[in-house]
Amino acid sequence: MTSSTGTTDLPAGLTHRRPTLADAEAILALTMDPAILAWLLGRAREYVDLVAGEWGRPVTMSAGSFRHDQMYGEIQRSAGLEVVRSFWQMRLVLDELQATPPPLPPGVTIRLLDAADEAELRLAKRLHDESFADHWHFTPMSFEQ
Repeated sequence: MTSSTGTTDLPAGLTHRRPTLADAEAILALTMDPAILAWLLGRAREYVDLVAGEWGRPVTMSAGSFRHDQMYGEIQRSAGLEVVRSFWQMRLVLDELQATPPPLPPGVTIRLLDAADEAELRLAKRLHDESFADHWHFTPMSFEQ
């Protein structure tokens, strides 16, 4: 059953909404009892298969856990998931803010964007796309999006 908001009610109390990006992901970020996590991952696999069949194309299912949490990693591997990417969580504690910013490299200027200038907006969009093109899961969008 599809509601007026575009969501679909599925068996087992799951709900999905069609994403607007080219590749859909089912993302789980769970911290709970291992038996519950294993059950939920199984239901998520069923859901992803259902959505892939409905859309007629593959759908990616992603789940995450901390490297040191071997139990959750093993449950995810048991559900057929594999490690494709690791992330670093980094932190720098500053006792005081630097009173004067460091000098900019030659040729670099910091200024406000003129939101009324379409050419400038397109340049900012191009810079964003080029900057994140190699970032994991980056999906470029058109200027109009």
